[in-house]
Amino acid sequence: MMDGPHGQALDILAPTRKKLTSLEAERVATVIDDLIEKIDLLQVAFFSNKKSQSELDLPEPVHEALAQYRLAEVGYLKANDGAAAAVPVHDATRSLVRALQAYPEQADGAAATICAKAAEGGTPTQRVESLSLFLEQLQDLRDVLFEKLLTTVDEERGRQTHLSKLVANQRSLKKEIIDLSATKAEREAERDALVKKRTDIIQKITSELYRITTQGDAVYERVIEQGAKARNDKKFLVDAEVETLTEEEESLQKMLAKMQADHAEEEGKIRKSKFKLEADVAGWVAKYDEEMARKQELIDVEVEAHSTEKSQMAELQGKFENLKDEYDAIMEEKRIARERYEAHNKDLVEKNRAASIIQKRWSNFQDEKKAAKGGKKKGSKKKKSGKKGSKKKKK
Repeated sequence: MMDGPHGQALDILAPTRKKLTSLEAERVATVIDDLIEKIDLLQVAFFSNKKSQSELDLPEPVHEALAQYRLAEVGYLKANDGAAAAVPVHDATRSLVRALQAYPEQADGAAATICAKAAEGGTPTQRVESLSLFLEQLQDLRDVLFEKLLTTVDEERGRQTHLSKLVANQRSLKKEIIDLSATKAEREAERDALVKKRTDIIQKITSELYRITTQGDAVYERVIEQGAKARNDKKFLVDAEVETLTEEEESLQKMLAKMQADHAEEEGKIRKSKFKLEADVAGWVAKYDEEMARKQELIDVEVEAHSTEKSQMAELQGKFENLKDEYDAIMEEKRIARERYEAHNKDLVEKNRAASIIQKRWSNFQDEKKAAKGGKKKGSKKKKSGKKGSKKKKK
């Protein structure tokens, strides 16, 4: 039950009985549960294919039943007469369900494996959604059926009374909503009037702000004028300072020239050490180039060996593909031979059944014939004994 006033109001809609009391109701519920269980088991047939079927941990009878189901399904898809071709599919489905019910643990494990693969994307999403929707609809049907079977006549009448009260309450609430809508319209009219008043105030403030802005522009122009004047005065002072700094720069340039002449000898020594360092660097570069050339030769040898091995690997790959084609051809021949053998066995079984029926009919015919002959002989003996008795009386 639900908690709170809403839960107490909905308690009347729930049936008081929790178990089925009649045999017919239990039979109907059992049929629905059995159907859900069989559909859940048949996930193995719906989602497994020849490749994934070998990965499932199922007994040999289940694999055989799956193979028969696949053959019947293919025959149904290829057949022109759907009604006639549906009979083998029905028989194969029943056989598969019996085989899966005989091994419930393995069937549950296989169903769990298939569902996991479907969640990972290994199964077409449309088939997964279709089966899930079908199972959900069956479960909803089972819940509705249980609720109907558990509900008594008095409870149904109580539900109708409760629903009538709810309808009356809804009507009163609707009337209240209409009244509230009228009140809302009045409040909206008051709000529109207040908004209009505030809009007028805003327009007045805007005009005042424009006037203040105009006065500010005039003040700004006056400030700009005064700033330009001050800038010109400052520029004169800056020009004088620049002239002084230029004279200082010239004196510093002369001092720099004198210092460069004093340090010319030291600069020559530094240049000689630089030339020597450059010569050493050139020798190191030549040595590095010679070492790299030797390593490049080794790399070329390795590349040539790699190319040879790669060509050999391509040759082996070609041979492997040829062997794979031969293997596929052999497996196809085995499959054809197995299908012929199965067709021969099926034909042989049909012939044996027909022969047994003919023998049985012939035996029944022989027995009836012998019985008919025995009846005729008894009748002729009785007639002869009757004639002899009449002759004795005449004498």
